[in-house]
Amino acid sequence: AITQLTFSTGVEKVNYQIYRIIADHIKGAVFLISEGIFPSNVERGYVLRRILRRAIRFGKLLNLPKNFLIPLAYQHYVRWL
Repeated sequence: AITQLTFSTGVEKVNYQIYRIIADHIKGAVFLISEGIFPSNVERGYVLRRILRRAIRFGKLLNLPKNFLIPLAYQHYVRWL
């Protein structure tokens, strides 16, 4: 799904690592949110905030649109929860 957003025809080694990072971070964020944890500046909420920030930072490296997390998180939610 991430490669569709980047319009990538081939997966380079560097991009593959970034795809995995984004996918893993979205997976973790979806599970945390499903447990009732929301981004905040204390404890578990801070961890979630850092996870989301890192996923967004790597998304910017791939020139993904601003709201790229929403469809990816939804796909993960539908598939695993």
